[in-house]
Amino acid sequence: MINSLKAVIRPFIPKPIYQAAHDAKHMLVVEKPAPLLPQAFSPRSSFEEAKREAGVGYSNEDMLAKAHVTSSWLDEMQDYAAPMLASVALASQYSGGDRLNVLDFGGGRGTFRAYVKDFFGDRIQTRWKVVETAEQVNLNANLGVEGFEFSTEIGSEPFDLAIFSGSLQYVDDWQRILRSTNAKYIYISRSPLDDLERPYLQTVIRGERVCQFAARVINKNALFELLSETHELFASWKFEAHLLEMGPFPSPAMLWMRR
Repeated sequence: MINSLKAVIRPFIPKPIYQAAHDAKHMLVVEKPAPLLPQAFSPRSSFEEAKREAGVGYSNEDMLAKAHVTSSWLDEMQDYAAPMLASVALASQYSGGDRLNVLDFGGGRGTFRAYVKDFFGDRIQTRWKVVETAEQVNLNANLGVEGFEFSTEIGSEPFDLAIFSGSLQYVDDWQRILRSTNAKYIYISRSPLDDLERPYLQTVIRGERVCQFAARVINKNALFELLSETHELFASWKFEAHLLEMGPFPSPAMLWMRR
């Protein structure tokens, strides 16, 4: 039906206009990257040992993806997106500005921004900063989208909301990262927790390529003690991370509010 309609109206559209619309449509299409398929979570004696084995880790070119600037897939969201959207809504109520200033640490290609944009529409405007690897930042340099940027550094600017979704367990010094984050609300999810830190080497398949990353199960007491210096736990949602041969670990979604 749609193709038939196109065939009817196309003769009445000047060729330059039709071609421009056709080109713009294809410029905006952003394909989904191949999904990450977990293969192994192998314990290691230290995070440094896992780093040596992982090699380039998240700097692997197979992990890179162009920024998500098109519509999101709201009918395909994972469970952990729900508390993220709730946290955005709460932070927006108390932002005190026209735009919600968001830090998305380890945010990949900024898919969460697309979720927020399509879920809330014009009711919540954001300035969205994704902090990522140098390779991912270079791929998305000169993005040209207002209020959407990629950077390798958090910086000293204040944020209404900082999002750490599935990212803290992969960085060398997560304590330093959190201490350097100036945010009224801090949202953490998809990071496995336990009474002891447990380093591991994660192996995943992306497409036809094998990728490995150094990671850790984070010491829950150390995390809570650090965050409690400046923030208090406002809300949490129960989730579990199943690390295959290492077993399941609590991986709650948590929203911390500045005291």
